[in-house]
Amino acid sequence: MKKVLSIVALSFLVTISYAQNTDRNWGLGVLAGNVQNLAVSDNDIAFHFYLNRYLSSSFDVQFKQTFSFFASLPDTSLWLDNSNTILGMRFKFNNGTLLPVNNRFKPFLSLGVGYLYDNDTGGINFDADAGAKYGIKSGLSLVAKIGYIHGIDSKVGKNTRHDNFLRVSVGVEFAFGRPADSDNDGVPDSRDNCPGTESGLKVDKFGCLLDSDGDGISDVYDKCPKLKGDISFDGCPDSDEDGIPDNDDLCPLQAGMVKFMGCPDSDQDGVSDDRDRCPEVAGAAKLWGCPDRDDDGVIDIDDECPDDAGTILTKGCPDRDSDGIANSVDECPNEFGHKMLNGCPDDDEDGVANKNDLCPDTPVGSVVDSLGCPVDSDNDGIFDGIDRCPDVKGILKNNGCPLDKKKVEWINDYELQSVGFSKESAEITREMRQALAMLITILLNDSEYYAHITTHVPVTSSADSNLSFTETKMDALVEYLVSKGISKSRISTEILTKKIQTKKYGEENIETERQIFDFKIYR
Repeated sequence: MKKVLSIVALSFLVTISYAQNTDRNWGLGVLAGNVQNLAVSDNDIAFHFYLNRYLSSSFDVQFKQTFSFFASLPDTSLWLDNSNTILGMRFKFNNGTLLPVNNRFKPFLSLGVGYLYDNDTGGINFDADAGAKYGIKSGLSLVAKIGYIHGIDSKVGKNTRHDNFLRVSVGVEFAFGRPADSDNDGVPDSRDNCPGTESGLKVDKFGCLLDSDGDGISDVYDKCPKLKGDISFDGCPDSDEDGIPDNDDLCPLQAGMVKFMGCPDSDQDGVSDDRDRCPEVAGAAKLWGCPDRDDDGVIDIDDECPDDAGTILTKGCPDRDSDGIANSVDECPNEFGHKMLNGCPDDDEDGVANKNDLCPDTPVGSVVDSLGCPVDSDNDGIFDGIDRCPDVKGILKNNGCPLDKKKVEWINDYELQSVGFSKESAEITREMRQALAMLITILLNDSEYYAHITTHVPVTSSADSNLSFTETKMDALVEYLVSKGISKSRISTEILTKKIQTKKYGEENIETERQIFDFKIYR
């Protein structure tokens, strides 16, 4: 049995555990050793455990339970000799005053009062220990101590005996629980270099107010917590050393003046460099610190004519006609004009300046050529702008499209003479002019009347040349009528294909070919 007890005792001694320290407010100790009864020469095997609760850097409260067993089986059948329950205090020398808190070697004294059961008798007793812990690693300590147990009077047989005990034991202490943190800043008191920190403030790993930039000014008071600064500027830097902290300095890298929020005024014109478009030349505040030699409201650096007063629109250059185009590039500097026409006017708005417009009164919307005259692609006298059939000759009555014979009223009240061209000529002869006189008179007297001219192309081996020459004759006839005041838009033409007519003149029976052109009037 003695061997069994020895094995149990040894197992307690080698158990791997963690011991209480100031970072953990609970400690559990398990020890084994020898108890000597001072009244008699008896030695018992003793085991005890204790539970500590951290109170301060100097004191723990301690609950302790001790059991003593007979080394050899006595006359009774009980192995237990006595038990002792103690509640007391433990004083720690490593309190930061007598010895450093973080020493591995930690001596202590314990004192308590409890209840002792001995020889079938129980009573109040006192207990005192002196010992030390040795830290192996965080939370684990070896413990050794010697203790005095002031016992009670108990009956031994017919006699009364007062037993006092001396106990020697070794073991381990295991620390657990939440570490003490008096100011609730998240840093245990044992590592807190700034105890009593106000609740809710951020602290560093040492329990002191956080100073992120390391400038000696806590973040809570530092207006620039991420930048090293000066206490005179509430923790903010002043990079240009102008007496204005960077967080208030509009020009933090250039020494400046307070009235300009830290910016300089190099030309001393009352406009700070950050707002001065001409920081090296004194100027007017209303002109962004720049000079204006010709006093036209355009600063010299933007003025293309800095010595001649001009306008903002013309970049400081003169503009006599106020059309927004400087005289130097205005082709009509004395007339209000258009920018797209280099400053020249265009009264008929056809895109051709008056000075280049040969037809200055072109109707609005007309398509004109480079000289400003209306374009008539099909040469029917109707300008393309109002001609619905600009590529086909037509009449004004039909909006520039060819005559629709079914939709007009033919006038048959007049006997109009036909005219004939000789085979080889497109000349308007005297005889032909006399024949056309009546037609011209009718058209001039009534603007609602239109003329329709018809002819035939001879069918010969050279049909293409005959058609071309016929068109030449038709054009000559139309141009003659136009020359007499008849608008080309009131004349329609029609060329048909038919074998040409022949006529005999006199008794000589000479056959002469003539191409006949007939006229009709309609409205």
